[in-house]
Amino acid sequence: MNIMDLATGLDTAWVLLGAALVFFMQAGFAMVETGFTRAKNAGNIIMKNLMDFSLGTPIFWILGFGIMSVSYTHLTLPTNREG
Repeated sequence: MNIMDLATGLDTAWVLLGAALVFFMQAGFAMVETGFTRAKNAGNIIMKNLMDFSLGTPIFWILGFGIMSVSYTHLTLPTNREG
């Protein structure tokens, strides 16, 4: 196991932890928003937050992730490093 494998594992664990925290934040926002409305509107608020998440996740995966992780390595010319 080299240092790059360790760095990759730590990066993956950090991203998963961040994703779990975002999931809990979404539930917390739903609870707060539901608390500010009448009881008869609670179902509508929860459904709105669920749709927010259900549509936001694939849209981020399609658009945001591609923009976030852009790489220009495919534009460089291959080099001969053997000598």
